[in-house]
This record gives sequence, structure tokens and C-alpha cells, in this order.
Amino acid sequence: MRVTHGGGFQALESPDGKWLYYVESNEKGKLWRMPAQGGEAGAVLDDVLEGRWAVTRAGVYFLDSLRQVCRLEESGGRVCLGKLTREGPETGGIGVSRDGSRIVFTQPEPVESELRMAEGRLFR
Repeated sequence: MRVTHGGGFQALESPDGKWLYYVESNEKGKLWRMPAQGGEAGAVLDDVLEGRWAVTRAGVYFLDSLRQVCRLEESGGRVCLGKLTREGPETGGIGVSRDGSRIVFTQPEPVESELRMAEGRLFR
């Protein structure tokens, strides 16, 4: 059964099972949300890169164009929590713990790639 019309990659269901989130292309594109039981989809964020967003109970976390970790809240408000990476190669994907207290991200290094973790009150 076809769910999207016009493209769809990296689908994630919200923790409460009400919503299905996805990006419209494998490159930079919009983040869409639609009812998990079917219905009309609506764009919730512009210019989201695949792998650089995560869905939690607290909202959708994503990396913005300035490489800040931001959270889109259910109300539609946006809160930027700070920059996680130093200058250099572009950050890869992110993952967020269920309670929002930890964010794991990929920091490419010149020769290899290492996983790093940020935690603390900043992310609650």
C-alpha cells in the first residue's frame, strides 16, 4: 500500500503512535508529518537533511543549517539548544535518547569517523 505521493525517505513514527514523519527526498528537503492511520500530510520543517533529525516524546530534534541542535515542539515552536560540533567537516546523523537527556552524533574526522555523546541539563 502506497503511503506517500511525491517521495518519501526515512520514515519514523512518533512515540505515541499518532504521527508518521518522513523526508521527501534523500537530499535536503522538507520534513513531513501525517497521521499514522492515514490522512493528509503537512510540512513541518524546511531544509532537513536525511539522518539529521530524530523523533522523541519532547518533539522532533534536528540539526539546522548552522549545525545547532534544535527541537521542534508539538506546538510548532522551535528551541535551539546549542551547537554540538566544532568547525570542520559536516556532522553526520544524530540520535536522541528516549528521555531527551543524551544526543549521539557523528563527527567526521579527516581520516576516520568517531561517535561522540553530549549529555546534561541542556537537553532536557
